[in-house]
Amino acid sequence: MATLFLIRQRFTGSLCGPTALLFALGTIFGASCSKQNSMENVSSTDLVEVAETSKGATALLVVDVQNGFFGADIERINPGFRGKMAKLLSDCRRRGIEVIHIHSSFSADPARRLPTIQTIFGDDVPCVEGTADCKPMECAWSLSGEKVFLKDSFDPFLNPQLNAYLHQRGINHLLVCGLTTEVCVLTTCMSGTNRGYFMTLIEDCCGTGNQTTAQFVINKFKGMFFEGAKSYQIPAKLDVWKQRSKKSQFRQS
Repeated sequence: MATLFLIRQRFTGSLCGPTALLFALGTIFGASCSKQNSMENVSSTDLVEVAETSKGATALLVVDVQNGFFGADIERINPGFRGKMAKLLSDCRRRGIEVIHIHSSFSADPARRLPTIQTIFGDDVPCVEGTADCKPMECAWSLSGEKVFLKDSFDPFLNPQLNAYLHQRGINHLLVCGLTTEVCVLTTCMSGTNRGYFMTLIEDCCGTGNQTTAQFVINKFKGMFFEGAKSYQIPAKLDVWKQRSKKSQFRQS
């Protein structure tokens, strides 16, 4: 199975090439859509009481920057990842861009996992709830007041609380970074686009264990499922992004 090559190597498998990736995307989305993820740590009270923001607001989604996903291959290929991530979060906070964290959290009970997750990972499931693997990397710790949404699939939007929160906040534009470029980061961009969000991939703040595949993803899907940008370009692009994202249309699911 192509997805097996993607994931069993902790998202770093050298067996996964561009052709296998395209095949795996259909498998990932088909499996993810088999269950609506209800995991969340944001209460309905949070959604009601949160302050209104202007339509077209931008937020940063930090996807799966967790100990369980940052293996040796990713560190070797992305030696400056920690520093870039820490700087991106700091810069966004300083500019008033809301930082939202997405964490994978898989059940310790195999029977409670999505069947595709169990099939792909077997007994080597990363980021099992309550373990050190599930904790965020130090460069991406959440600050007090920052929202953390949990997911047990590749797609964070299967947690309905994420879409509801973004809608309440009037956030239409999402900057996306994290681990890994070719799996959960790509899935996040595709799912967000399908829900009417304007997605921007922060290319230099994503990690991968297979640079060839990651670059293929960027080249293939840029302009379709996301706009590409480097972190240093954010200040100059904010006004343009705000105007463009006002044209985006929310979907409720």
